[in-house]
Amino acid sequence: VDQYVLAVDAENKQPLLFDLLSQKLPKFLVQSAFVFANSRVQAGRLARYLSRRGLSVSPLHGGMSQNSRLEVLA
Repeated sequence: VDQYVLAVDAENKQPLLFDLLSQKLPKFLVQSAFVFANSRVQAGRLARYLSRRGLSVSPLHGGMSQNSRLEVLA
């Protein structure tokens, strides 16, 4: 497991995350990832943003049933 910290302003967070996850940045080749958000609403928005751009994503949060969470992790 590798961890990195990238300083980025708020307006560029989602575009940078997309670039990281879609392997547009050769230094960061990501095969799978957990991305944490501050709320369920933000997790949903982020999932929609990435999904609209062609990435396979699923939000995961405490408001989901255990079965739903397990399906996301499968």
